[in-house]
Amino acid sequence: MKVWLSFGMENSSLPEIIKRAGGRRAIARALGMTEQAVGQWKQVPPRWVVDVAAMAGMSPTEIRPDVFRDPLPQVMQSIGITA
Repeated sequence: MKVWLSFGMENSSLPEIIKRAGGRRAIARALGMTEQAVGQWKQVPPRWVVDVAAMAGMSPTEIRPDVFRDPLPQVMQSIGITA
């Protein structure tokens, strides 16, 4: 089971996220859209966050903390994981 925990990278800038994911061209190809469409993003759309996060080696929470969150501490503790 993979558990994502974010450590100080919340609110990463979109250019940083795109760079870490391999650039606009790589994202566009992976998601089946044009580079221009990716270039119009002000932030990663919720629909694409999980995919872009995987490409960038980040968690969805790091990319869009307004949409995704880490598991609650009590949930983590109940499965034996301490942060």
